[in-house]
Amino acid sequence: MLVVKRYGAVKDNHDQIARLGFGFSVLDEPEDSYDQATMIEMLGDWGWTGPTTETSRWILT
Repeated sequence: MLVVKRYGAVKDNHDQIARLGFGFSVLDEPEDSYDQATMIEMLGDWGWTGPTTETSRWILT
């Protein structure tokens, strides 16, 4: 997963990003504070592609 602050960083490269097996998300830094529940939800939406033995328990909730 590529995480960028500006869509312009990836807008001309959608096909190449997909061909290489990546996805992308545009994510700004939090302005006020870190929201753990929102971050966990986002990472859960992305899914886990590593070894199942290394999956964190919180990603399965």
